[in-house]
Amino acid sequence: MCQPMSFDPSILMSRRRDEVRQWFYETGTTVTDWAGARGFHRETIYALLAGRTRGHRGEAHLAAIALGLKRAPQETPVSAAHSLVKQNASDQHPIKSGINE
Repeated sequence: MCQPMSFDPSILMSRRRDEVRQWFYETGTTVTDWAGARGFHRETIYALLAGRTRGHRGEAHLAAIALGLKRAPQETPVSAAHSLVKQNASDQHPIKSGINE
């Protein structure tokens, strides 16, 4: 019987890294200029493109999204509900609603 192949997401990430590096090459844009224009450290971008970091947290995470290496996170139903509860609570707050007793 054939063994099912296991999915390795790093294969997709490496292909996308190659595509991003190719984009920098084809457009003549330097990593330093691109990173500086977006407020990232160039070392973070080089680490992402070399595969030294995967962009799980912080600046590397945001840079990976900006480079198209990761999708932007979607709001979860729990966080959406939490936002709604906070909004409703602030709507009833006496200072914010203009009620002064």
